[in-house]
Amino acid sequence: MRTLTIDRIDGKYVFCEDEEKKYYAIEIDEAPAGVKPGNILEIDDDGNISVKNQ
Repeated sequence: MRTLTIDRIDGKYVFCEDEEKKYYAIEIDEAPAGVKPGNILEIDDDGNISVKNQ
């Protein structure tokens, strides 16, 4: 499982950062509804994304 913290939302992308300070862009349509900067996303081995704190 990977944990990412949302840094910002810009256009159609959610920009996230992992524990190693690597950045990832997730299309907003693939992110759970209502996400906002500061939320922590958990991505399981099957690619399912959930919000740890909302």
